[in-house]
Amino acid sequence: MPIEPRPRRHPPPALPADGAAARLEHPPRRLMERRQAFWWCAAALAGGVIAGVALAVALARPRTADPAIRPPNAADTTPDVTVTLSAGLLTALIRQSIERGEAGVPLQDVQADTRDGRIVMRGSLAVLGRQVSGSVDMEPYVDNGRLRVRVISARFDSRFGAVPIPGNLERLAEEPLNARVSAAVGGLPATITSVHVTEKGVTVTARVRTDDLGRP
Repeated sequence: MPIEPRPRRHPPPALPADGAAARLEHPPRRLMERRQAFWWCAAALAGGVIAGVALAVALARPRTADPAIRPPNAADTTPDVTVTLSAGLLTALIRQSIERGEAGVPLQDVQADTRDGRIVMRGSLAVLGRQVSGSVDMEPYVDNGRLRVRVISARFDSRFGAVPIPGNLERLAEEPLNARVSAAVGGLPATITSVHVTEKGVTVTARVRTDDLGRP
């Protein structure tokens, strides 16, 4: 009976030592930590750039108010006092207030216009020795019996882009209007009931509190 030769067995390939195998299968821990730190820094840098761009865009935009917020202003059909200020008179009163330093806003060459429920003022500001032109849209309204003015939008542009908007722009129109109404009432205890703005000017109505007449 013939004897079949046994198949030759090849020895298994030599394996590296345990430490070397660990180094081949997993990257060094220090390298992984460096990679993680790099990606964290990259993410933080990207977030800072995005936030900076968003802030710059917000500052460059014109100042605007929420158009959805419109204070109620019901008409008073039987007022005790009615005062109407034309656009020309309002312009003169605003300029007088600025010259006296009462408005607190260094706006120059002011020109007021009235239409569609809003007061539109155009003028210029001195920025770095240069005159920058712009406009301010305002809306007068009645709040708890008092005449108030809020800014709808404001923008002043130069060749370098939008410039910062000064605060308290409301005072440009609010203080002259209230002063004129107080003069018309003549010191009587009165409550403002409505204000309307048309092409003819700003009309304010008020009612005298007769129960308060004669009180000290």
